[in-house]
Amino acid sequence: MNASELYLCHHCDCLHELSNLKIGFSASCSQCGASIRAKKSADQSSAIALVLAAIPMFLIANVFPLITLDLAGYSQQGLLITGVIQLRASGLWPLSMLVFFTTILLPGLYLLGLLYVLVPLQSGRAAPKAGVVFRWVNHVEVWNMLEIYLLGILVALTKLGTIASLVIGPALYAFVALIIINAINGSRLDKHAVWDRMPSNMLATDQ
Repeated sequence: MNASELYLCHHCDCLHELSNLKIGFSASCSQCGASIRAKKSADQSSAIALVLAAIPMFLIANVFPLITLDLAGYSQQGLLITGVIQLRASGLWPLSMLVFFTTILLPGLYLLGLLYVLVPLQSGRAAPKAGVVFRWVNHVEVWNMLEIYLLGILVALTKLGTIASLVIGPALYAFVALIIINAINGSRLDKHAVWDRMPSNMLATDQ
């Protein structure tokens, strides 16, 4: 029995042995019925392509303006970092740091971490400390709050649109594209397959 064939149900802690699970099929817990494994393609080339597509969107979202506000002849551009700066200037520095980490720093590190792990594995080898990085990537994923930030932007656009002229910048389109790409990648990436392709000695030390 190989250790890679053992799967623990995260709902009831029932241990299962899975073997020869075909791509496109899933396995459920025999005790509580929860899903314990959904096998997707072991080929991670599509995941790598999506990450490579997300990185330019991330850069555009951070460099170019989200919106341009024109009120009584006064024009001001708002960048992704503007919200962080305004919160800090208002004395809400803990909240500004939280916004910075969850909308700028962690999403960028998440994309770089995925590339660091997936590209070498696709060529048949593992990067140094790939297990540590991939475990960290999985933890960081839950802290990506781009959707919440986008909701805040849309609310602001709705309110400001009644008192000023607004021009949507390229960063907002890139921001929406980034969220969509990450969502697609999250649904297609088989994390179990990534772990399965790592050398056994790396799993022993990194997991």
